[in-house]
Amino acid sequence: YTQGGTATGKILKASWDGEVDEPSSSTSGTTATYVIKTAAELMWLSENIASINTQKGIVVELGNDIDLSGVNWKAINASNAENPMTFDGKNHTIYGLTSNNALFGNPNGGSNYTCLNIKNLIIQDFVIGSKGSYISALAGNFYGNIENVTVKDCEITALGELCIAYGALAGCHNSGAITNCNVERVSINGVYHSAGLIAGRSAWEKNITYTSCKVKDSDVSITCTTGVGAVQ
Repeated sequence: YTQGGTATGKILKASWDGEVDEPSSSTSGTTATYVIKTAAELMWLSENIASINTQKGIVVELGNDIDLSGVNWKAINASNAENPMTFDGKNHTIYGLTSNNALFGNPNGGSNYTCLNIKNLIIQDFVIGSKGSYISALAGNFYGNIENVTVKDCEITALGELCIAYGALAGCHNSGAITNCNVERVSINGVYHSAGLIAGRSAWEKNITYTSCKVKDSDVSITCTTGVGAVQ
């Protein structure tokens, strides 16, 4: 992926613009729960996140494994710090995504506020390649918490010579905790600094904790001489 100091990978673009279906939902008090069972319903979430994220108490649950092979993916950018969204994978797997963006894009609440909580999810067989910064399989420029999430069999490549902050679970982790997470058989490649197998970079270190996370059979390949680590 690097040759003579220049990333040689290519951005792979999916060609399928699949149908968008609204998932089933229910409301209890001020909490709205959406149950996602298909790729078309996950696409609906990415298309409508800005409007539904204005509600109090948004919970999204997976009801099946989701195959994103061939999907022209639009990231789920949950960025409302006043109404943080919880995404509960219920131990299901999302797999097969080829994209230039993370699954959750850049869930950025700003001012060090949590805007997204992700838990009980498996990410598998993702190929992510981008010329921008904050690159990850799960979340790029991230404000929030990640718990019981596994990223495995993925390739993450920073294609720009000045890309910063790329990792398996988060590109740049700005606030919150990463707990009981695993990275297995993940390859991270790039040129510039701040690459890691959990998170590429931690911007607000006093507000961040990493607990009981494991890395297995994974590697980072980077030509810059600074900013490489298992966490940041």
